[in-house]
Amino acid sequence: MPVATYSVHILGRGSGRSAVRQSAYGSGKTLRVSSALAAASYRSGEPLRDQQQEKTFDYSGREDVVHTEILAPDHAPEWAYNREVLHNTVEAAEKRKDAQLLRSLIIGLPRELTLEQNIELLREHVQEQFVARGMIADIAIHDKESSDGGRNPHAHVLLTLRDVTADGFDKKNRAWNHPGLVETWRNAWEQKQNEHLAAAGSDARVDMRSYERQGLDQAPTEHLGYDAGELEKQGIQTERGRKNEAIKTANAVRAGAREEPHIDAAANDNQRQAGRAAAERDDQREQAAREKPRTPADALRQQDRERQQQRGAWWGMMKDSLAGWQRHWDKQAERMQQHYAVLTSRETYAKLASMFSWGAKPQDPARQQEEEYRQKPRRVWSQEQREDFRKLQPYLQQQTDLTTRERAHAVAVHMQYLRQQREQERRDAMLRIEQQRVNARYRSIEQDRPIPTRERTRERGR
Repeated sequence: MPVATYSVHILGRGSGRSAVRQSAYGSGKTLRVSSALAAASYRSGEPLRDQQQEKTFDYSGREDVVHTEILAPDHAPEWAYNREVLHNTVEAAEKRKDAQLLRSLIIGLPRELTLEQNIELLREHVQEQFVARGMIADIAIHDKESSDGGRNPHAHVLLTLRDVTADGFDKKNRAWNHPGLVETWRNAWEQKQNEHLAAAGSDARVDMRSYERQGLDQAPTEHLGYDAGELEKQGIQTERGRKNEAIKTANAVRAGAREEPHIDAAANDNQRQAGRAAAERDDQREQAAREKPRTPADALRQQDRERQQQRGAWWGMMKDSLAGWQRHWDKQAERMQQHYAVLTSRETYAKLASMFSWGAKPQDPARQQEEEYRQKPRRVWSQEQREDFRKLQPYLQQQTDLTTRERAHAVAVHMQYLRQQREQERRDAMLRIEQQRVNARYRSIEQDRPIPTRERTRERGR
């Protein structure tokens, strides 16, 4: 039965995923690139050079690419049919770091048709629905083994987003982004595919509508993809495979319930027992596959899982160790704070001073005298100090056996002596001036006082 696969999405920069991964249908590849050349090289299986990144994308080793082709409007220039020039021009036309580059289609082709018939079917659909609107279509058909052992023919189509002119690409055609166009394209593909199936004499038909639109009480399954499909082939159950099995079982139960609405309890018990037995077999098979890998790919996957488990255990140990060290240093900091508080307390200082006699320790007289008479820098000397130092120069020139320290000490002592002598002279002068002022005031008082007469003196004597 033909597969109703027809997905449409945009390839753009800055999406966090590579253009190859966005466009790959079950490829399982992850390349950290974001380039239209990468997607085109993956589809076509040709080496393409990205002029902006100065990088060559080479997927020429692919064996499932059976046909490639470029379809363009009649007014398109010749370079549009060159895949490398075409996609480099697409990249050069976009300036934004999050620009939309291409529209990507993944279309499932019917197994009932041959390769030539599928090429003709796809070519007619692309020509009528996309090229006729002005888009350039880069087509690639892949055919490889499916998960059920049969063929899996499908097509990748890259569509440009801008109107093409002789000089290059013009503005983006926003009309091509209308949401209703996807439904139109799906309906056109359904009609075109059924026409070709009927012309080939096949009774198979495809219905692009969902189960809900068809009125069927069924749930759709999910696409397995390359990795899950390979594991399923080797007998290793995957999460997506289990989910699909559960969906198929539920669909079968619904179908059986519609045919036989009255199912006895014994049948239900048998079905539950069969389900448990199947689950146990799946677990045993998965355990055996985990213990003994069957292929080098399984061995590598098992090693990756073990490394991840080891990393998780190591990181948990590191987190516990870091937490332990944090607690240790917190305790050390608290202990240091307590010790500092004890050492800086008055009681501790007084106790230590009494024990070691810090306060009663005599000081060296020479050291005390040196500290007392330490001279200041000459740049802050007064005029009197400079004159005193000049008077001291003859003495210093005669004393040639003095060391630098002794000379400095002698200068400091002499300067201090002269300063004290000068201050004493100033104090004596001030005292003399003050005494003169007092005497002058007393004389003035005596002069103003009247001279006592004899009678007054006799009365005072009485």
